[in-house]
Amino acid sequence: MREINLGLGSPRDPAPEAALARFEFEQRQPGGLGYAPINGEHEAREAVCSWNARQLGVSGLDPDANVTFAEGSRLLLVSAFGAFFQPGNQIVLSSRYYNGYMDAANKFGLRPVLVPMPSASVYVDGIEDALRSGSRFKAVVTCFVSNPTGISCEAKDYARLVALAHAYSFIILDDYAYGALDFTQGYVPSILSMQGALDVVLWFGTASKMFSAASWKVGFAIGRQDRIRLLTEAKKIYSEGGSRPGQLATATALRECGEDVVRIRATYLHRAELTTDLLRQAGLADARIPDGGMFGWYLVSRYQGGSVRLVAELAKRGITVRDDRIYGGQGTHIRWCFRVPDEDTRYACGVVADVLRQG
Repeated sequence: MREINLGLGSPRDPAPEAALARFEFEQRQPGGLGYAPINGEHEAREAVCSWNARQLGVSGLDPDANVTFAEGSRLLLVSAFGAFFQPGNQIVLSSRYYNGYMDAANKFGLRPVLVPMPSASVYVDGIEDALRSGSRFKAVVTCFVSNPTGISCEAKDYARLVALAHAYSFIILDDYAYGALDFTQGYVPSILSMQGALDVVLWFGTASKMFSAASWKVGFAIGRQDRIRLLTEAKKIYSEGGSRPGQLATATALRECGEDVVRIRATYLHRAELTTDLLRQAGLADARIPDGGMFGWYLVSRYQGGSVRLVAELAKRGITVRDDRIYGGQGTHIRWCFRVPDEDTRYACGVVADVLRQG
């Protein structure tokens, strides 16, 4: 039986050649396979600052004060949940959340407040309404382009959220893992470019998605100096410093490989368009192209049994997709990763069509 995994958010496309060459070179150097410093290689921290200034319009960052690294952005996010909040604190998540956020909230005894997010502006509206109604929370988690729903954000919505954070004294944890993969804007505007953002934001980035380098396990965070110092200490529980070759290859990618990001983004857009068109033909009439990222979020509630039954029937035929209940859903959607070539996409969509025809 032919097996195709469209559930795992792991890129399969080639990473930038210049970054791969740097990775290979560094791992052959004396000590090259040792750990990086606990806050990351200085060259990598400098590259994060210069890339933010050049690409996202975020200037004035200090690589020695405002940046830290770890083995992936998820590790940094989990560390932040433990470092900055106490059991019982409320934090805001989208009602269709990345499961890693909920796992971290549960690990540290936090109380998630779920706010619907059919769009970024509606999400901010919901947060503002909650605050005006007397709710008080310690943090808001944002992720644009969002995993799993593929929703993007405009600068005006980030500006409103930063203003609310100042007014109501909460922290914004902004996950930019898919921010370079916006199909319309290219790059989602950075929340750090909003006035006063550094005082209320911890920003998380990664090489995994925009450079197709998940196995390097390179994540980085930007924030105010005192928060970065605390985050660096907190992550020591989980981190030994990370991969030196991976961080230095990421530095090369950030400096030199912007065209590769364009290539990777265009590949995901092509696959999103192809998949969405084929799924509409298969019978999922409400399928829509996401705003960006590497996931489709497809409504399947018209299929008897919803996502639970559809996922099970596809699995019997070798096709793996994700049931939306993993992400706080109610069995109405599936998450589909745009990670395979066209031939495999066509085959998988054909299997969906067969399942839907059989009812």
